[in-house]
Amino acid sequence: MNFSPGLVTLASRRFLSPPGLALWAVALCIALFLPFAPSAARGANQVSSDVSGGLGRQGVWLCALAFALPWFTTRAAACSRQWRRGDGDWLGTGTCTRGDVGAAYLLGCALALGFVLLPFAVAGEWRAGGAAPALVWLGESDVETVILFKEGDRADLKLHPPSGAQVLMARFIVAAPGSGGPGAQVRARASGPGTADLGAEALISNAAALSMDIPRGLGELSLSFERIGPGAVVALEGRRVLWFGRDPPRWSAPLALYLHAWLACIAVAAVSLAVAAWGSQGTAILAASALLALAWLVDFAPMPWPGVGLRDALDLAGGGFAPSRPTLATWAGCGLAMLCAPAAAALQGDLWRRDS
Repeated sequence: MNFSPGLVTLASRRFLSPPGLALWAVALCIALFLPFAPSAARGANQVSSDVSGGLGRQGVWLCALAFALPWFTTRAAACSRQWRRGDGDWLGTGTCTRGDVGAAYLLGCALALGFVLLPFAVAGEWRAGGAAPALVWLGESDVETVILFKEGDRADLKLHPPSGAQVLMARFIVAAPGSGGPGAQVRARASGPGTADLGAEALISNAAALSMDIPRGLGELSLSFERIGPGAVVALEGRRVLWFGRDPPRWSAPLALYLHAWLACIAVAAVSLAVAAWGSQGTAILAASALLALAWLVDFAPMPWPGVGLRDALDLAGGGFAPSRPTLATWAGCGLAMLCAPAAAALQGDLWRRDS
């Protein structure tokens, strides 16, 4: 490829136009002062410092994304219209190929996006109170459905904790009212090679999870859940067994959220650019929006799908945890989208001549 630094700079300036910078200033002010945690509102119930900080961090990033996603998606879709209305005349006569031009515009978009997201990373940590989360998410286990109907019901599982896991968290849900109250007492016991039995109990409701400390470096873990006393019918299904490590580095949460936000936004912008090369600007914005919406609506969407890693990271941040950095699958999904955009621009010859 023959990248032109001047063309990349031009694209960045178009994505960071004066109206765009004014929009980002407004978004940053909202993120800095809008109350996100219940404890920030007078008369609201107090929450733990970890959860309060996590809600502040999550709120800042949601505010940033509410501005970033529509702005960069719309601006990316407008690139092809600018090419058709005259830019294609001089771009097509330069040393850069059509694919080079599309790649340069996408790189300019990526640089502009990275620049505008930095203040929100700082603002998120300021709103979180400067305290790092106590736990960092390491992975999850997709377990078979466990349903505990009545007192004495028990289920046994075999799990393999990821490297560095120190905390197991099982997120039961209330599946039916049952008898004896809206929740249920569940006891968990675990054992592994060369370790004594570990145990924990929790009163399960829709807002509670059962948490248990486990030794680091454990191989296979034998885990059992048992209903204690009367209560509702509770269920453990899908990816509801989570693994965490303790005391992540101070920069772990902001870096992970920054990377997830950057990858999701640039992937959606790349899709918008690719679709706009062959369709209308409105069609491109709609396609990119639908692609991102599916990540939020489909619980088990594959990790390479744009926005899935961001959705999970925001969910973890709101719970007071530090999300992990994007996986290789997330990077691969974004990379695929970024490859499609220059290819679509290169194959559409109509972009490179003036409208009659």
